[in-house]
Amino acid sequence: MNPPSPTPLHHTSARAWAARIAPTRSAALAGLAGLALLTASCGGGGSENVAGGTIAGSMIVLQPSNSTLEAEPNDDVGQAHVIGTISPGETRSVLGAITSAGGDDFDAFRFTATSRVSVALELVTENGTADLDVYILDPVSLQEVERYTTNSASESGVFLADGSFFVVIDAFTGDSAYELRLTATAAPSVIAEVEPNDNGGEAMYLGVLTDAESISLSGSVGGTDAFDRFLVAVPAAGPFSFSLTHGGSGVDFDVRLSDATADFVNPTSIQLFNSGTSPETGMINLGAMTLVELRIEPFALSGPWQLSIQAGAMPRLAALDGPVAALSTAPRGNVDRVNARWRSAGSARSFDAVSTPLWNGDVILSPRSEVDVDMRLASRGGRTAARVPNGPRKVSFELPDNLDDAQRARYTVALAATLAGAEGVEFAEPDYRVFPLFDTRPNDTHYNLQWHYEQIQLPAAWDITRGSSSVRVAVLDTGSTPHPDLAGREIAGIDMISSATIAGDGNGIDNDPFDVGDSNGVQPSSFHGSHVAGTIGAVTDNSTGVAGVTWLGGIMHVRVLGIGGGSTFDILNGILYAAGLANSSNQVPAQAADVINMSLGGSGFSQATQNAVTAARNAGVVIIAAAGNENSSQPSYPAAYDGVVSVAAVDFEGNRAPYSNFHATVDIAAPGGDVSRDRNGDGYADGVLSTKPDDSVNPTNYASYAFYQGTSMAAPHVAGVAALVLAVDPNLTPAQVESILTSTATDLGATGRDNIYGNGLVNAFAAVQAAGGGGGGGSPVLSLASSTVLFSSRSDVARIGVANVGGSSLAVQSVTATTNSGGNWLSAARVTVTGSAATDTSAIDVTVSATSLADGFYSGQIDVQSTGGSATLDVTLVLGAGTGSSNYIVYVLAVDATTFETLAQDEVQTSALSNGYSLPGLDDGDYYIVAGTDEDNDGFICDPGEPLCGLYPSLGLPEVLTISNGTSLTGRNFPLESALLPASVSQGFRRLNHSPEVAR
Repeated sequence: MNPPSPTPLHHTSARAWAARIAPTRSAALAGLAGLALLTASCGGGGSENVAGGTIAGSMIVLQPSNSTLEAEPNDDVGQAHVIGTISPGETRSVLGAITSAGGDDFDAFRFTATSRVSVALELVTENGTADLDVYILDPVSLQEVERYTTNSASESGVFLADGSFFVVIDAFTGDSAYELRLTATAAPSVIAEVEPNDNGGEAMYLGVLTDAESISLSGSVGGTDAFDRFLVAVPAAGPFSFSLTHGGSGVDFDVRLSDATADFVNPTSIQLFNSGTSPETGMINLGAMTLVELRIEPFALSGPWQLSIQAGAMPRLAALDGPVAALSTAPRGNVDRVNARWRSAGSARSFDAVSTPLWNGDVILSPRSEVDVDMRLASRGGRTAARVPNGPRKVSFELPDNLDDAQRARYTVALAATLAGAEGVEFAEPDYRVFPLFDTRPNDTHYNLQWHYEQIQLPAAWDITRGSSSVRVAVLDTGSTPHPDLAGREIAGIDMISSATIAGDGNGIDNDPFDVGDSNGVQPSSFHGSHVAGTIGAVTDNSTGVAGVTWLGGIMHVRVLGIGGGSTFDILNGILYAAGLANSSNQVPAQAADVINMSLGGSGFSQATQNAVTAARNAGVVIIAAAGNENSSQPSYPAAYDGVVSVAAVDFEGNRAPYSNFHATVDIAAPGGDVSRDRNGDGYADGVLSTKPDDSVNPTNYASYAFYQGTSMAAPHVAGVAALVLAVDPNLTPAQVESILTSTATDLGATGRDNIYGNGLVNAFAAVQAAGGGGGGGSPVLSLASSTVLFSSRSDVARIGVANVGGSSLAVQSVTATTNSGGNWLSAARVTVTGSAATDTSAIDVTVSATSLADGFYSGQIDVQSTGGSATLDVTLVLGAGTGSSNYIVYVLAVDATTFETLAQDEVQTSALSNGYSLPGLDDGDYYIVAGTDEDNDGFICDPGEPLCGLYPSLGLPEVLTISNGTSLTGRNFPLESALLPASVSQGFRRLNHSPEVAR
């Protein structure tokens, strides 16, 4: 009997899976076919067949936090923490702390409003005696255009925004943890003025205006209301026009336009428009990066007015002959004294100084649309200096001559901020200046999301080696793609798929391992090989994308997986090819691989494949494979073959990932992720982030990234570490490399080797240290696997790994938990290790017990003292997320896994979820179980705006359940995610018996 075809051992991210199941609805709904699992309604379905099988289980509502923990350092607008976009109907929350005694003077954040919005701001402090203030900085001049500076412990207010803006939290007195919440609603079509706005510094800020946008305003002026002032940030050069309508006999209002870029308290007048007619109209040409003040001045009488403002970008560089506004060289005026809304005591703070070293005038920009971006660059006086194919570009600007170095840095940050909010731009950031310091923390833009590298002590390993150009890793997978973050790392490989049908490229074996995709028309391609290759060796320290485990060395793609998976015969020949041994292609590489990674697997032992593995290992190749994702004790091949290092997966806390296989052949564990959680509070699911093209768009975006989870993601971590070990000592045999990997692993679970973690979590530092003959010399150095942890439930435990990244032996002397408020809800304890030479503690268990606490946010710290120094773990607890007191109807559906037709349905109240659901009368077949609300009563669950959605066993791990011979499947429990789904995620699942005319 032939074994089943091996398949990639990964799972997609929680959100991404829904976007990968995309059949078309019935003809009547074809126009709504979209990005998610869509189902056609055909009436009652299988629930009427009482003789059929049953699927039953229960559900819980996950309570994820929508908060982001601040990322330090962010005490400089040049290094402001970029939070991302905020859209109408959305709330963004940031949890942070000001500790001025520790040098944390203020915290800067950058947001981007996707359209003109009214933003309700709320700052809540944890320390009731502290006084924190909030400042809003416009992205053009970096001036504080709005302030919230009362003498209370909290601040609130409403301001307008469109495009990018900065929020700065500053301590007036005292230090405190805080929560910053911004809630956006669509700005009204006609914006009413906000008084007072008469004096310099009181102008009402309207946000960014560009690209032929317009703003409509209404108000009144006259009498004691001397003037009405408005500020508009205009980043692009071009015409700026207005039309002011005012009525009534004898009423005459004039309009003055001023350049407020240098100083909005005392702006420089550009032109007064005083025709004496209504409407009063005018137009001027503005230089790029201008903060313009428009002032309505009553010449005669008083009354209401209506105002329209419009700005339009010039598409040609030749049009930029007008003046380019410069940032101020003069000190700020005493804004507090001038503006009655602001604190009357003290002088104004200025936050626009940039201390982060930059290449002034240079911005790194990633476009979504080349045409749109070219126009926007031209209107700002920019030119593309260099670019990565299908990737980011370096843009250079000729800055005004009258700027000193400090102003040039501020101008550069402002350019990046305004471009980041422009249409057609994915991201824009300053080109930071890098110095020849031996700093092993790479500058890749998404490195901060790669929590899995800290977990295996990889940065400390990079202090010893970053890899070797002579070490080659073969990736037996779906093949290669032209991802810009892999350019320069991929070397010649082969397409070993012998079946043209499986290969999908029209032929069999050839020398082109290009991944044509494995889309079956239902879901986009996995591009699994690129994701695996990115973990092993994405181009690192290139200010782009993600980092790889190795910084040097070749990645050889051997394509063995195609449409529907791969064959054992092709895989065993791929092993032989990578090892430089005779194979069915009658070819061998110019240089054999040193390491083979196989993130694939299936059941069934193949003697031919075992023989190939043995031959490759005898030829000097280290072979790594994923242990499997079936949550099973059954062996998965090739991981279970003799001579293969079998890799299980752990989550953020170092616990067994819920899908990871456990078996006697498991040798070691590595990060595989769990996309159903966000335990470190970075705002993203705890998956493994790596390179992954996206062919759900046309043309395919080869420069994208994705969070995946699975033992497929764990295996390349170990393969990369094996390559680092060989970089230290290329003469090591495969047996010696395996021994180093397993003997230096951090023990997890039961003492010694076990079937869940094997010999423990791979420890990159200890492995490369051992490869170099180290392992005892020098002083111990304490390292924690993470510096932050986020809790969102009242009772929970998180495990944070402890490692020694120095010499000798590390002893943890004390672990102390402290809280900043809420009493003693936090505790911590050591997880001790018996007989370890490296450390006496493998982890810290952090426990939250907060049953009596009110909803809110709380913070604390875990201080760890050891013979290798001290470390602090910041702990944040957020209570009150989730569905609150709302009681929803949840529809539980059995969906045919082939036709995507809804065949059975149950209804459960959220107040009674624990009572479970039951879907009886199902015919034999394959099913998905999906559940969610239909609060808009449109007949679909899990579509945009719905508060609850879930898939068995989780959104990130959809699993097909099979009914055969009328069997019953019980205990199929899964969570519902209590987060509003964006429109890009899902078009929904059709429920049964929908009657839209009946209100619920």
